[in-house]
Amino acid sequence: HDVLRTTYIDRGGVPFRAISGQKAIELERVSRGSLTECEVHSAVSESAAMPFDLEHGPIVRAKLFEVEADASIFVFAAHHIAVDGTSM
Repeated sequence: HDVLRTTYIDRGGVPFRAISGQKAIELERVSRGSLTECEVHSAVSESAAMPFDLEHGPIVRAKLFEVEADASIFVFAAHHIAVDGTSM
């Protein structure tokens, strides 16, 4: 969808939107490694709370925390300019 590939540029105080070409959302994978359960949950919270750069994008992020061999935590974050609560 165009809105997921849109960035917002300030030109002399006037906002413009720029829609980039087709590109996939990158899925960052994070293995638990030596992190404790508490550190994993902190990393998940930090990932979800990271700010977005509306001028340079992307305005959506996906991260997969591989906690155990058979358990993962998937974080999908999108700026509210592109996705609202109902859409999620």
